[in-house]
Amino acid sequence: ISKIEFRGDDNEIYEYIKQNQPIRAKAISNHFPKITQRTIERYIKQLKDENKIEFRGIPKTGGYFAK
Repeated sequence: ISKIEFRGDDNEIYEYIKQNQPIRAKAISNHFPKITQRTIERYIKQLKDENKIEFRGIPKTGGYFAK
């Protein structure tokens, strides 16, 4: 499986997560209105796979944290 190449938006999202943790996917999506929710979810998955972020807490109230 090859790594998906994004347009550099994943780095912007990573920086945004670092500055606004804990943060939920919906809040990230609201901050980047030109990027669809599904694409945000793909970026988040890639960042999790690269061990750059993690989700802490329960799904209803938890959020993403930079490692």
